[in-house]
Amino acid sequence: MKAFYDKRKYDLLDIAFLIFVVWSAGGATSYQGYLYSPNSITTIPIVLVCMYMLHRKKCTYFNPLLLKIVFLLLVWGAVGTYCMGYNCHYFYLIYNIFLAYTLLKVFGVDVFRYYEKIVTGLSLIALVAFFAVVAIPSLGGLLKAVSIENSGSLWESNVLLFGIQYIDPSAAVIFPRRNLGFAWEPGRFAVLIVMAMFINLVTHGYKLKGNSNFWILFVTLITTQSTTGYACGAFVFLLYFYNSKYKPLVIPASVVVLLVFTSLSFMNEKIAETWNWQENQAADFASQMDYYSREDIAFVPQRFEGMFYDILNFIHSPLWGYGIDWRNSYVNTVMFPGGRIYASDGAVQIFASCGLLVALGLYYLLYKTSVTVSSAFSSKGKWAYFILFTLVNFSYNFWAITIFTTFLFYPIFTNEKIQAKCHNRGL
Repeated sequence: MKAFYDKRKYDLLDIAFLIFVVWSAGGATSYQGYLYSPNSITTIPIVLVCMYMLHRKKCTYFNPLLLKIVFLLLVWGAVGTYCMGYNCHYFYLIYNIFLAYTLLKVFGVDVFRYYEKIVTGLSLIALVAFFAVVAIPSLGGLLKAVSIENSGSLWESNVLLFGIQYIDPSAAVIFPRRNLGFAWEPGRFAVLIVMAMFINLVTHGYKLKGNSNFWILFVTLITTQSTTGYACGAFVFLLYFYNSKYKPLVIPASVVVLLVFTSLSFMNEKIAETWNWQENQAADFASQMDYYSREDIAFVPQRFEGMFYDILNFIHSPLWGYGIDWRNSYVNTVMFPGGRIYASDGAVQIFASCGLLVALGLYYLLYKTSVTVSSAFSSKGKWAYFILFTLVNFSYNFWAITIFTTFLFYPIFTNEKIQAKCHNRGL
């Protein structure tokens, strides 16, 4: 049986830390939030672990390029704080960049492949648990009794490695439950799976025959019943056609995917619900804002409405954005004073929160990563990862999720010349 990792290159701490980073991307429980709380008591141990890993690999803590990036972010954040009158520092981004630097110096190109392997392993665990609960509903009650945390309405149960969400049996769905995996909701789990599917295809030369990991990921994606996940997954399948001998079928396949996508009953129901929600929201928006402000509850608008608000926020403060606290945004201070409107997208929000220069810098790095991955593995479509990441960010903000920050800085912190055959290096 092939080992999960190469013990000649990595020790158990290296792999355990990377598993922790990938697992934390799910954001389901407070335990997964430890990685993303730079002010928490866990920050110092995490940084010390990174320093030890760098020391063991004989890598410097003070990489000149890393120091330049940190210095520029510190200065720009300080100027923004002075000019805008509220906190515009980038400590959370600097913290993530340091973690990314550590992972890249330790793993190099292997970080992509191990991400896919870890997500596949966690998906397999979630898949077995999911079908067990579907087949034996009484297990749902047992899992609920041992659930680590109570989420209210987000999930029925969560036991760290996977969670289960209940659905009304009368709803138009494939399964009576949705697979949360290690994430806080099915959609987030779905896009983490889609990212792994993409990396799997790229590192395996877009071969599906004998590619068991891909099919585990694909079946798990189906159990999430996520519109965002299905849409992004369809894009990955189109990339497969584009990079295979079936390239002429890309356009017909696109039509088939669209027809299948719109014919699924629960997809139509979800789209209809979203549209109706938008119309109803517009009708009594003022009264709802008054309620959210009075109850001190954050209001998360639908995707396109949220993007519209972030465009307004960006226009109001194009250079520095509204900083680390979304309550400083134009929408919450001028349009709806005292409001608590929080847009969850990342595609536009990065401009609204960080400002034009930082956002453009991150998008440039995204492009560089996309080109590097395409060239390294001899896959067609140098914009593929760029497009996929942007699609994901229409629903979720993944810019400061450590594992994706790591991918983002791959062209910056590594000098490896990856060859297309690298996926055969015993991983």
